[in-house]
Amino acid sequence: MTGALALVSGVLGAGASLVTAAPARAAYAAGGDGLYQGSIDWFEWGEHGEGLSNQTVTNTRTVAGTDLATTCTISGLNGQAEAYRSGTWEGDGLDNLYNIGGTGTSNQLISGISNTNPGTQVSFNFDCQVTLDGVPVPLKGLVIADAEASNTGNGSLQDEFIEATPNSADSTWRVIDRFRADGCDASTLASVDSSNKLRFTADGDECVYRPGGKDGPMAVGFMEGATGASVALQGGGKSAIALGVVLASDFGDAPESYGVAGALFDRGWQGGEVPVGTTAVSGDDFEVGAPGEPALRLGAMVDSESEHQHTADATGDDANREGDEDALDPPGTIHVTPGETYTLEGVESRGTGYVSGWIDFNGNGVFDDGEQSDVVAAGGAVDLTWTVPADTVTSSGDDLSFLRLRIAQDEAGVASATGMSTSGEVEDHAVNIALPGLEIEKTSDATENTRPGDTVTYTVTATNTGDAAFTEDFPAAVFDDLSGVLDDATYNNDAAADQSGEVSYAEPLCPGPVRSVPARA
Repeated sequence: MTGALALVSGVLGAGASLVTAAPARAAYAAGGDGLYQGSIDWFEWGEHGEGLSNQTVTNTRTVAGTDLATTCTISGLNGQAEAYRSGTWEGDGLDNLYNIGGTGTSNQLISGISNTNPGTQVSFNFDCQVTLDGVPVPLKGLVIADAEASNTGNGSLQDEFIEATPNSADSTWRVIDRFRADGCDASTLASVDSSNKLRFTADGDECVYRPGGKDGPMAVGFMEGATGASVALQGGGKSAIALGVVLASDFGDAPESYGVAGALFDRGWQGGEVPVGTTAVSGDDFEVGAPGEPALRLGAMVDSESEHQHTADATGDDANREGDEDALDPPGTIHVTPGETYTLEGVESRGTGYVSGWIDFNGNGVFDDGEQSDVVAAGGAVDLTWTVPADTVTSSGDDLSFLRLRIAQDEAGVASATGMSTSGEVEDHAVNIALPGLEIEKTSDATENTRPGDTVTYTVTATNTGDAAFTEDFPAAVFDDLSGVLDDATYNNDAAADQSGEVSYAEPLCPGPVRSVPARA
């Protein structure tokens, strides 16, 4: 039997490189029932049972040429510690929420730090910071989680607990996730004292010592407003602490050729607050906290993912959370004329910042510099305007083009179609592009009674089948070859246009005259 603590601060998605001490890497859970698999980047401290000491680890992820680095330091380690795989003890709960390969001994996510000697206490200080290309990114808080059910009812072993004191007195404690096996009525007790120290204990025997031998109970707590904590844990056997960092990030989902675009964001949390005193948090009468929406965003919602969701039709992000790509109704087909302006109306934005967009007008699979809209201030429904490039081409059906929208606190965050920003959101949408089109109809007033010497009038009708107009810079032109007529007739030199445009005639080289009729519709 062990008692365990999962200490989770969070940044989404990183490959880790060790700065000092034993090798470590970061990994996302690939399985389990945890609510935040796409948000918690777990640190792995070595092979199960490998001895550890005070150390600093930096996880670095390179996104579109920018380095997102998370550095966490363990200092003041008191007691012998080693790497631990949750699921080694049959009553562990962390592996039920976050694992790689399955629960129990199938779990390959070795994210724990445990006391080496059973029954002893381990304590240390834990501090983290995040930078984007060397620029600090504010952490909004750490997560501590009871990674293994604690037991306080088995008289043959020492009572177990895990506790943490934030480095900020203004921190707010929330419970945001929890686990206990079906049929178990044990509960995790969350106790907060006047110094804002949170202790997780159980209200008696853990589930494994109750009928059926089940896992849990355990809970996940969020230290809102803290970047570090002092931690202590005591197990009847071994206790374990899993470490990670949570900083929500949003990515686009256009095809890979369009590059990676992402934004870090602070979603805020609501509910699940743990007051001073002792609260049972495992039952339905306690409602866990939930992430809110960031103040700066496109549309009503943002979800968090660990990496770009490249998909052929830019629907990968919506697959995570229905309605996330909600800054506007699906654009469908946009009707444009090269050289003219195109305005996308009613892009929903919230918060204080800036919005810009890109459309792949020439269909080359990238967002070129000349394909960016203007940059407008966020706040409510905004309109984005483009000057349509001369090399714009039609796209339709499976031959899709794409629209990218970005919002950020400053104009630098929306200056490029790719890369990471420290605020905001990215939305990608598939679009079809329609240019003005021509439908040609040719008629004459000749009848079966027409005889040599009669005048026959030919009419060429050009109809714009698009919703955008032809212009002087992008005219419609119709060329009518009359050689098959004028080999037996004489041109009267009286051609005229009844709409805007010009009509001209040129003598054919051979075999007969040709009339050319350029027109605009």
